[in-house]
Amino acid sequence: MGKAKALVAEQQNVSLGDRERLYGYLEGEGKMILAEPQSLLHLPRRCRA
Repeated sequence: MGKAKALVAEQQNVSLGDRERLYGYLEGEGKMILAEPQSLLHLPRRCRA
């Protein structure tokens, strides 16, 4: 893990946003593009019959 972070840190052509994204992937906290659907525990008032 330390080697990977050091490799990312010494890259000059990587933007700050890309660097933070790479750190997130290394730490297992990558950006979620589509979240898993959650079940509804109740219907909103306007959807009830």
